[in-house]
Amino acid sequence: MNERLGALLYISSGYKSRPPLKVVGEVAQIYGLDWGPEGIGANFLIDVNWDPAEGESFPWKNYLNYWDHKFFNDLPEFSTGPITLERICLKIFEYLQNKTQLKSLSLKIKQGDFQYAMTDFIIYPNVAWAKSIKFNSLHRHHNETLTIEENQQIFRKCSQVHGHEYFFTLETLGPIDGNTQVVMAHYQIEQWLQKKVFEPLHGIFLNDLIGNTSGETLLLYLKKQLSTVLPNHLKWKYFLKETKKNSFSLDS
Repeated sequence: MNERLGALLYISSGYKSRPPLKVVGEVAQIYGLDWGPEGIGANFLIDVNWDPAEGESFPWKNYLNYWDHKFFNDLPEFSTGPITLERICLKIFEYLQNKTQLKSLSLKIKQGDFQYAMTDFIIYPNVAWAKSIKFNSLHRHHNETLTIEENQQIFRKCSQVHGHEYFFTLETLGPIDGNTQVVMAHYQIEQWLQKKVFEPLHGIFLNDLIGNTSGETLLLYLKKQLSTVLPNHLKWKYFLKETKKNSFSLDS
């Protein structure tokens, strides 16, 4: 199997969400922080990759000039209907696929540090949308059945009390709702992350809650907590970044 080629590019654009609901409270219940009555400005990181058997290089920057420093509402792709990150992802994917004729195209669009959307030649027209949250906690690797010396020998410096700025991401995959143009209400996912992740874990000593805490056991704990509220008709993925070198992932 060939190794895939990739390119990273940046665009800065803006849009007015144009939600289908007229009551501000109802809009916030769907779009959460991803809505502003006067419009939203965004820096997008565009990550494309493809099979090199279809070509070694493409003028990606030229293609993305169409989307860069634009107000999306003025583009024909968004002449009607709500504008969301999921819909932006689909429209740019379709545009790039038409320009390149790539059958192996994959596209991920990151808006800021805390959300992204992605689609590719396998899941299209479905979209994966993800939201992230940070929390800071203390922990240590310590097995109660072992002596202090044995713990130090096995876990070394990690046997001491220390902490991390954890970065947790919840990703959902499914079709975009034709009315709201989201896979699932952003506000609801934001609330689950706040209630199930940040509030119980931020600023605590994790061992008191979970026991001998590793990145693996912490991610399993988070999956268990969230599985009580996540709907079964969508696919879910869980990602935990502990340090720059240590990251963990689970599927639903």
